[in-house]
Amino acid sequence: MFGNLFDNIKKIIDENTDKSPEELDKLFFDENGKPNENIFGNAFEEIKAQASKFKSTFEPIDLSNLSELSDDDIYDNLPMILFDDDANDVKKIARITYEFDAEFSNGGASQYFANTRGKFALELASALEAIGAVKYAKTCYEFIKKYNIRPEDFDDTNKDYFKVAESLYPYKELETFIDEFYLTDPLQDYVIKYVRAHASEIA
Repeated sequence: MFGNLFDNIKKIIDENTDKSPEELDKLFFDENGKPNENIFGNAFEEIKAQASKFKSTFEPIDLSNLSELSDDDIYDNLPMILFDDDANDVKKIARITYEFDAEFSNGGASQYFANTRGKFALELASALEAIGAVKYAKTCYEFIKKYNIRPEDFDDTNKDYFKVAESLYPYKELETFIDEFYLTDPLQDYVIKYVRAHASEIA
């Protein structure tokens, strides 16, 4: 974005190697410290705008009233809200379904079961049903029942845990079914809708 500006600054410095730092400073700034417009133009304002935008991405968001946040802000901040071992039932449902969506979208069904150690395998289908994601609930229920998936199958004391966990079941079968509607009926929408509807019990 500021490539031309830096090239111009370098050129001026190269052309004035005989000048002291103080003399160079006077080429770029007046006695009040104001940047030379012929050199910098609006670059300083653009830099400040970019810096402000960058800073805002790291500023904490007030999560006390979820209903006032955008869908993106709600979803992006759910890990800070939901991952609580003492969560109530509503919060737990939101966590289970959010975690399934996040892991599935990132690395598929195998990543979900491996990363969560199958912790919520027996509760996944009912949690999906609770948020209204009926197709997801039915598909996951049938897969988990068919292969009798249990939390105790995922032994993370194994030094090759992920390799073993990701080979326990034919996860591609589940992915194939879900992929048929994942893009046209996003699970993320159900999660956000559920969180909004139960904001007072979650935040």
